[in-house]
Amino acid sequence: MNCTMIKTRKFKVFKIEELIIISFISLLTSIFGFIIDLNERIPDVKTNILETLMMAGVIFILISFLYLSGKILFSLFNK
Repeated sequence: MNCTMIKTRKFKVFKIEELIIISFISLLTSIFGFIIDLNERIPDVKTNILETLMMAGVIFILISFLYLSGKILFSLFNK
């Protein structure tokens, strides 16, 4: 299986598949949060989509940071 890696000088950071999985988790979490939100909806569809995508972006950054931090710490302690 040939997979593309995003590399730094000495450390392989992310596989593309990992980024895709994190983005799907972020999007699903954002949509789930939008559905269970009990506040009144804004009638403009564009605004709702924009807010959902912005929240997905924030969640993506947070999950990526936590995953990358854990991956780096795990690799440092295994050496």
